[in-house]
Amino acid sequence: MIMDIKNIERSSRDKKQDFIFNVIIGVFIMLIFTALKDTAMRQNIINHWFDYYIKLRMNSDTETKRASDNLVFLDFDNKSMRDLGRPEMIPRNKIADLVRFAYNGGAGIIIIDLDFSVRDYTPERLLAGDNEQMTGQDRDNILFNLLRQIREDTDSPTKIFLPVTAYSDREQKNNIFAELFDNKKIYPVTPNFTLSNPDNVVRFWMPYFEAIESNTHNHNVLWSMPLLSLALFYGDFDEIDKLKHEVIEGENNSFTLNIRRDNSEHKFTFYRENSHENELIRDSKYLQYNRIQYTFLPPNTTPNAPFGTIPLNRIGHWRKKGIDNKRIDYKGKIVIIGRADSDAMDFYATIAGRMSGMYIHGNSIATILGRTQPHLASVYKYILVETILIIAASSVFLCANSLVAIFIIVIMTILCWLGTYWYFQITNEFIYTSFAFAGMGLYRIINMRRKFMKSLSGGKK
Repeated sequence: MIMDIKNIERSSRDKKQDFIFNVIIGVFIMLIFTALKDTAMRQNIINHWFDYYIKLRMNSDTETKRASDNLVFLDFDNKSMRDLGRPEMIPRNKIADLVRFAYNGGAGIIIIDLDFSVRDYTPERLLAGDNEQMTGQDRDNILFNLLRQIREDTDSPTKIFLPVTAYSDREQKNNIFAELFDNKKIYPVTPNFTLSNPDNVVRFWMPYFEAIESNTHNHNVLWSMPLLSLALFYGDFDEIDKLKHEVIEGENNSFTLNIRRDNSEHKFTFYRENSHENELIRDSKYLQYNRIQYTFLPPNTTPNAPFGTIPLNRIGHWRKKGIDNKRIDYKGKIVIIGRADSDAMDFYATIAGRMSGMYIHGNSIATILGRTQPHLASVYKYILVETILIIAASSVFLCANSLVAIFIIVIMTILCWLGTYWYFQITNEFIYTSFAFAGMGLYRIINMRRKFMKSLSGGKK
């Protein structure tokens, strides 16, 4: 018989010793790999596994994809910039055109993902869509007055997010519209997200950024676009504002945001952004909970999807006579405004291809609204699953002859990979099986070769 099945009592002494040794060596490798869980090598392997799984799910009907129905994108693309003469900065009155469309359409949140750290210094000129020549200051004033109108319109549900950037020492840069911030209608946010080391791929959204106010030098918390979108879409600002002091005090590593979704109370947990000497520690143990699940692509992201995967009724581009898409429904939506032209510096590598920051923020918001944040299973669950696999593999070598055992181990490995993918599809919780399972099998193969070579030599050393 090919299969030489025996129970443990009838197994030979050598096989029993091999079984015990296989379990010990497998668990030993697993524990070493678990202890090195925050190393760059392990994190790089995990990132690539996640990348593969998320790509497979990109076109699936996931909750994240359904949540993206709440998003609308208005951008300045290559044609927009060509019509404007490719200016160094987007004229603020043209930004006002897009804001006005969303505001008049009843948008819930308008996120303007553009830089407002300096005033428009360009001289008087006539641009596409202008009725008269204007200076840069005139254009700034048009957007300023529109934002002030929105702030004072108590009958409108529209809220505005304006980005506040920081220098390398975390000191906040100026925002020319800062006097409008009231945290009731106009909110400052950080435009930051997290790049993975060492490949600089955007895999994680950022919950907040600890900055230093330029005037008072006090510590400040700038909420991220995704997290503040979640708080305002399903709640109010007061709930998240209570957590600001907890973040600054630094006593807790996790924070709970209470939101109301589907007519019931829910708790959303986010984690502390670890840093050292003002530098964020990338790929920390908490960062995994901020992984972006990319569900849709803007145009020209990949050659395989030249038109992108965003529904046509949720994306529009600035044109001198308005927006090129009249079918967009803005009511109650989160509208993101930004640059998507090839000259923009705001392009980053993602697992789905290169895309501008505004679309990365869109995928991040869809991820957080959809309650399907991909994350690693707990260490305890990982150790339990890995130990069961090691014992199962060792039992195969105990109960079957060596060649059949190797064949079964290969099948088990394939089924293990398929099983983890199936489990991830259902739960968004990834159980990563390390080198322990394979390492135990590798030891066994080496041990077999050693015995084979020993038999050839007649048992001589």
